[in-house]
Order: sequence, then C-alpha cells, then structure tokens
Amino acid sequence: MDKEHIEITLSKTKVREIIKAWLVIGDFLETVLPKEVLYQKSFQSGLDRALEEVESGRTLKVKSFDEFTR
Repeated sequence: MDKEHIEITLSKTKVREIIKAWLVIGDFLETVLPKEVLYQKSFQSGLDRALEEVESGRTLKVKSFDEFTR
C-alpha cells in the first residue's frame, strides 16, 4: 500500500454525517477564531465579494446546476 495515498469507501450516510460534523466544527471555530486565521486571504476576498454581490442584489436566481456554472 502506498503510504501517501489511502483509499476508503464510505456510504452516502457516512458522507452526510462527516459533512454535518465538519459544518459543526466550522461554526464553532468561527465563534472563537478570527476569519483571518481560518481562511486563506484569497478565499476570504472571494467570500467578501460574493457577500457584497448578494447584499447589493447583483445575483441571479438559477433553476439548474447548468445555469449556475455559466
């Protein structure tokens, strides 16, 4: 087995549980650490731009993933 790569198989239920746990941990960390510690600068600037677009109404409602990716 390659020590740098591990392959695992998870059920959809386990993946959902992992994502829920990750979100709980993220929510907690956001309450105790500044966002500059949690996020890389490039991610934070993209998030700030997205929030600004939402607040200013510069977003479009999409009905499908295909529309979202355009």
